Amino acid sequence: TTKYSFDSPISGALTLYAKFDEEFRNYTVTFLNEGETYDTQSVPYGTPATAPSGTPTKADTYDYAYEFTGWDKSFDTITGDLTVTAQYKALEKYTVTFRNGEDVVATQRVASGRSATAPSAKLEQAAEDEHVTYTFNFWATDPNVYDDYYAYDFGPVREAVTLYAIFSGTHDQLKFNLSNDGTASVSAKSGASLANTAVTIPSTFNRHKVTTIPRAAFDGTELTSVTIPSSVTSIEDYAFRNCTKLTSVSISEGVTSIGGLAFYHCSELISVSIPSSVTSIGSAVFGGCIKLASITIDERNKVYRSAANCIIERSSNTLIFGFGTSVTIPSGVTSIGKGAFSDCGSLSSVTIPTSVTSIGEYAFQLCDALTTIHYQGTKAQWTAITKSSTWNSATGAYTVKCTNGTLTKAESEKSA
Repeated sequence: TTKYSFDSPISGALTLYAKFDEEFRNYTVTFLNEGETYDTQSVPYGTPATAPSGTPTKADTYDYAYEFTGWDKSFDTITGDLTVTAQYKALEKYTVTFRNGEDVVATQRVASGRSATAPSAKLEQAAEDEHVTYTFNFWATDPNVYDDYYAYDFGPVREAVTLYAIFSGTHDQLKFNLSNDGTASVSAKSGASLANTAVTIPSTFNRHKVTTIPRAAFDGTELTSVTIPSSVTSIEDYAFRNCTKLTSVSISEGVTSIGGLAFYHCSELISVSIPSSVTSIGSAVFGGCIKLASITIDERNKVYRSAANCIIERSSNTLIFGFGTSVTIPSGVTSIGKGAFSDCGSLSSVTIPTSVTSIGEYAFQLCDALTTIHYQGTKAQWTAITKSSTWNSATGAYTVKCTNGTLTKAESEKSA
């Protein structure tokens, strides 16, 4: 039908009809978030509303955080005014505690499935030893871990957790070799003379238990004293050899072995106490310690005893070390062990009982002041003693005085 033009001339009766254009009505869609209007839209009938931009949020409480999950009604086809409300899932919160030693650095309430954030505060650890400095490494759930393999990954939280600041230390005098089993050995740092230094070995370092003083660890250094903790079980061969300024050694209960020549030529060492825990002592352990005046072995020690300036192995009655200017070996000793008096430069005379049946290699090596061996048996009995070919190497021109005569050095070397 053509739209009538009122500009056209009237030539007869005329009937006009009203024509209407069809229009869709608009409806209001209201989006609510926690009772507040988040967005409103005017939407034509039969058409969809548009999801508001951004993501609605709901304020956390102490116990819960809230995660937006969507709207409570569909707004795909609008046929009337509509109110749509934001929906949330409650997420239980857990406490994440950050500790530096006994101090709480920070706490965070973290919703389940979300991640904690490492505190930004600078962390420091006080050093009990002035020679140690510490650097923060990582956070861990165990305060005693020693490797960053155990570092906390700050992944989704599913339960309450306490995290501990883990530090690594650096010692300016000592070197620590750390093992994967959580133990460590200790030695002097390369080039460290330790002059006029009293060394206290720590029982732990960087959460590793210090258990070993390795071979030649402090050889030739100028430390004046050393304190060995109960964590150490082994003092290996030559550990403190040639420490010519060493005057004091403290060996704690817990040490089980002291290696050969461990304190060789510690020429200023005066006295030593050996705890009951020691079950192994190497040869010539205190050889060349010319000022050594006493060795005390804890009477509870089941392997060794001390008597008359001698260390004696109980089960075999072997004299494993002796010292002094004049030594009377206790009756009952059956063997003078390897290097027993080696480099005992002050030894001038020694009395040997008839209970002795063997003398080991280097037993009196470098005893250049030795002049007299008093043997409490006959010359024939002396000859019957089994002797190593090196038992008297580099000794003085001694004689052996037996009950029925005297033997020269050359004669004394014979064995049956």
